[in-house]
Order: sequence, then structure tokens, then C-alpha cells
Amino acid sequence: MRLRAIATSAIVTLAFSNATYADAKLEEALTPYFDLDRNGLDQREKSAMIEHIKGLQARAVHTVEFERQEIKRSDDDWRYGLLLRDAYATGVFLDSKEGISDAGALFSYTKNFRSGGEVFAATGALMFGAVGELNRNFNGDYDVFRATRVGFLGGVEFDTKWVNGQRGGSLAARFGAELETAQGGLFPYQYWKMDGIYSTDFDGTADVFSLEARWMPISDVLPIGKTWSLDGGRSAWLYFRPTLNLDYTYVGDNGQYASLTPGSSYLWTGLKADIALFFTAGPLQRFSLNAKYIYMHNVIDDGSDSINYGQVAAKYVLNDSGSTFLQARYTYGNTPRTLQRKNEIYVGLTILFGDLNR
Repeated sequence: MRLRAIATSAIVTLAFSNATYADAKLEEALTPYFDLDRNGLDQREKSAMIEHIKGLQARAVHTVEFERQEIKRSDDDWRYGLLLRDAYATGVFLDSKEGISDAGALFSYTKNFRSGGEVFAATGALMFGAVGELNRNFNGDYDVFRATRVGFLGGVEFDTKWVNGQRGGSLAARFGAELETAQGGLFPYQYWKMDGIYSTDFDGTADVFSLEARWMPISDVLPIGKTWSLDGGRSAWLYFRPTLNLDYTYVGDNGQYASLTPGSSYLWTGLKADIALFFTAGPLQRFSLNAKYIYMHNVIDDGSDSINYGQVAAKYVLNDSGSTFLQARYTYGNTPRTLQRKNEIYVGLTILFGDLNR
């Protein structure tokens, strides 16, 4: 969308120079798009322009790459791509450059030459995603609820380990749709997502069927959903992205998932959140910290089998494209859907590829 591309570049430039949205150069650039009757901005048109700029400020996040980047998107553009990541998106992916995740899949091999023992582990998700623009006939009224973008994401998630040739772990086939909506108020942008999942173990004996729904808001004035500068836009950035969730699972056969009961249903509701600290300049530019936390209360059976899962990770990017990096991460708790217990540390090389930005 041409207006979004021009205005986003201007907003990011101003944000890093500590200017305000009332800058004369910015108003001059946007005036032709809001002066609908071509006789100068009246009060209503100027108010609409200022509200639009405020909305863009809420989404002008974390990197000056936007100042150097030409964003050429027509109203009917679809972006799509094949993606390899550490996991299927915990939250939503239509926010902030459609980043599915900045963490890569991990593959590791360990051999004990004294005992001859071997361990191979692979954890990640291979997905195909698509994002399309909506609301092509926007009338300029930012207080009217409207759908702005839609996305689809599907693929296979794997968390597997071979120990001396004995395989174990989980596989899940997933497909989901996501909608971005906009309206004035405390949360000018909101995201709505629904996923269908089929999970099984590596022997193919487990049959676990799930539906997951989530909602994520982005606030103009609260540190929710958007990226916040910790040093006036110079280098250090923090984001907190929580989602409210409702997950339903039915277990046909539990297979290797001993914590699940065959023929039972589970209904979890609660919070999934990502918190990240990263840097866009200086000696720490290639370093970042990320924490993921999930708490889901099982409303069936008085809260038994609730989910309490956390992961803390540190990574150092090895190449300019950010596709290969060293990572150390610690995972603890019972995993969503399968309730498998985790208490493990991983240190090694991880890789990712693909994006939805072009």
C-alpha cells in the first residue's frame, strides 16, 4: 500500500531523531493523501491525518532498516514463502514485518567415543506462509472497525531425538489462519488466529487432535505488542508480546505420550508470551536474549494437567543475513498438547531461512 510505505519511512526517521509527528515535512508528504477535495486540509481531514500518523507510530518498530528499504506493495499483493524456524509461531505473525520467529531450527549430533553412544536431535518447524492485504477501499475513518490483513501458515513441527538408534519425540501437522484488524482506542491493532493440529509420536501410534485460538493486541500507550526503545532509539530494544489463548485437545490414542489419557478431552485457557531484548547498533548488535512463557489452565478436571512451560535463550548471529547463529537455551516444563516433561539445555548451531516480507 503506497501510503503505508511512504508514511512508515517518514515516521521511523522522525522516531529516531526524537521529533514529533507534527513535523512540517511529514505533513507536507501526507497532505495530498488526506486532502480529498483538493482545497486544503479542513479540520476533519487534518484530524484524520494525525490519527493515521499516530497509528503508524504504534507500528514503527525496532530498526532503521525501514529507512533504507523500499516497500513496494500494491493493494492486492500477496507475499509468501517457505520457512524453517525453531517452532510454529507461539503468538501471531502478521505483526511487525510478518516475522514468524527469529529463532532457527536446531540439529545436533553427539558421540561418546568411550561408550560408543550416539545422540541425534532435531527440533523445529518447516512451514509455508502467505500474507495478503485487505481493506482496499479504506475511507479514512480510523474509528471504524476494519480488517486490514490476512495470513495463512501451515506445515510440520518436529521435536525428535535418536538415542543409539532408538527414536522418540513428537510430530505435528498444523494449519492456521490469522486476521489483523484495526480500530481506534487503546488497542488500535488486534490479531486473531485459529490453528488446527494433528499430533503423533514417532511410531505413529498416538492420535491427538487439537484446535487453538488466540488473540493479541498492540497498544499505543502500553508496552504490549509493540517494540520499545530502552535508550531513546539508539540501540537497545525490548518487546513483550502476550496472547490470550483457548486450546482444545482430544486424545484418540496416547501412544508414547504417557501423560495423556486415551479418550479424554482437555480445554486449556491462559497466557502465551514472548519477551525479547535485542540491539540494532554497537558491540552487542549481533547478540539477543529471548524468553518464552506459557501458562494454560485446564478448565476440565479442576485444573489438573495444566501447562507451565518456559524457555530462555541467548543467541549470537554469525552472518549478515541473520540466518545462522550460535544459540544457548534452557527449556523447562510440560509442553502444550502432549504434556511431555522438558528439563534440558541446548548449546549449538541453529539455522533459519525464508521470510514473508517480499
